[in-house]
Amino acid sequence: MNLPEEHIGVYVRGGAIVPILQHNRELSLLRAFNKPIQLEVYLSPGRLSAHGNFVLDDGLTLSRDRVKVKVDFSAKGILSLEIDQGSNFKSGKIISGAIIYGLPRIPKRVTCLVPTFCKDSLYDFYDKDALTVVGLNYEIPASETKPISLFKVEQYTH
Repeated sequence: MNLPEEHIGVYVRGGAIVPILQHNRELSLLRAFNKPIQLEVYLSPGRLSAHGNFVLDDGLTLSRDRVKVKVDFSAKGILSLEIDQGSNFKSGKIISGAIIYGLPRIPKRVTCLVPTFCKDSLYDFYDKDALTVVGLNYEIPASETKPISLFKVEQYTH
């Protein structure tokens, strides 16, 4: 990786989804704790899918109350979440958007699958090989009985 001295290179395995706390340059994690999360999706070459897991807790105590979240971006272009039902912990954490890296071409459109979780509408833009989707306002619940599909990226077929 050939980068200027002021940049730090990061390698991420294709097929991974990484939650990024939108810290807005806060100098302390405690000050950024209630900020939204953005999901960074790194597609697996050839399969165009990705998977990831993360855990939300209070960040302060050793309590076992937490929410486990499984995230999936399918080859059909659907981003979905599955919430573990093991706790009544209410995180209040918002997923505000996603960046999807490794799309083979500019997508046809991005459609919100649960309108109550999208602000007025999803806004998306494509730059180089990354699609940025903003306008989600999905609050992660303490438990959910089935996977929730948030949005779909529709690809051109040719």
